[in-house]
Amino acid sequence: MPQDYTVNQLLKDLSIGREIEFEYDGVVGTICNEKDGWIYYGGNFGNSAYYSSGEELVNSHKIKESILINLFKRKEVKVTTIF
Repeated sequence: MPQDYTVNQLLKDLSIGREIEFEYDGVVGTICNEKDGWIYYGGNFGNSAYYSSGEELVNSHKIKESILINLFKRKEVKVTTIF
């Protein structure tokens, strides 16, 4: 994945139903679109509740006290796959 993957690209990809896999602090996490809604699967960081949209998920769910979208803004995650 390009190192310059932006928050705007993330939000656009989520808005069209794409799923995002990324690494943060040595753990692979995935933002998934399932029949019950959007969910974050986070290995050692645990899973989130279901959200009505991908945008709501990234603006609400925290990993190690940081809201997910802020990790993307600060480029602390490495996007590995976009489904």
